[in-house]
Amino acid sequence: MFNKSTAPENRSITVIGKNTFFKGEIVANTDCVRVDGILEGTLSAKKKVVVTSSGIVKGSIRSSYLENKGVVEGIISTKDETHLTLGSHTNAEITTDTFAMEEGAHFEGKIKMPNIKKFAKGNSYITANRRKVG
Repeated sequence: MFNKSTAPENRSITVIGKNTFFKGEIVANTDCVRVDGILEGTLSAKKKVVVTSSGIVKGSIRSSYLENKGVVEGIISTKDETHLTLGSHTNAEITTDTFAMEEGAHFEGKIKMPNIKKFAKGNSYITANRRKVG
């Protein structure tokens, strides 16, 4: 019925709905966890986490990739990238390999990038962990 070019993708998504309040621990082995509502606690995801503009997370997030469009307060640990978008509010201690913050995103906290390459120049450091955009 389907050939390879038209077959639907077998992606799994976990959604915390817009009118949902969840308190506790979530461990997700899905491709994406989307937070539209409120999560208070711990979120561990194997792959991607998206906190939408209506989403609020108070606690900790551990994943490969995080895109914050809403509010995150707590501890963030990503293997690949943490991306804060326009209008997002983040008050957190972040550990990541790559950090991206759009103009208009609000951030307060600390960022640790343990795998970043550093080039010493006097008493200051120039970081070399940028990727080409565009």
